[in-house]
Amino acid sequence: MAEIRSRGITFEDGVEITKAGRGTLIDLLYKKVSRPKLINPVFITHHPIDLSPLARSSDENPNVVDRFQLVVNGWEVVNAYSELVDPVDQMKRFEQQAEARRKGDQDAMETDMDFVTCMEYGMPPISGWGMGVDRIVALLTNASTLRDVVLFPLLRPE
Repeated sequence: MAEIRSRGITFEDGVEITKAGRGTLIDLLYKKVSRPKLINPVFITHHPIDLSPLARSSDENPNVVDRFQLVVNGWEVVNAYSELVDPVDQMKRFEQQAEARRKGDQDAMETDMDFVTCMEYGMPPISGWGMGVDRIVALLTNASTLRDVVLFPLLRPE
């Protein structure tokens, strides 16, 4: 935390870094400091397990997950990962997320017992990827925000 402050790094929305869990803090720093500098197409791999509580751990390194992202000109264009289908591991991660939430990390996931129950019955290996058309349009039009290209933006109550 002291290093973040000493470098003058601040986050939007009044994020209180002292309450952020490790995963949230890594994500905030990546989005603020690193991702804007990724101009050429690049695949981001070896995500820390804290960032992806629903992704399967890597067989080679249990501290990272089987996940990748394609980033172009600072825009995350593709996100892909293998789903975690182990109910014991999933429950442990939900407990870690719940602990981070109790400490004030509002971005931490909530426990989904129905999801864990489904895993206990048995789930096949699952993986997939998502590519946002809105992000491709934003990239092609050189938009500064996604709001500039979304046809039906979600409006928050004032």
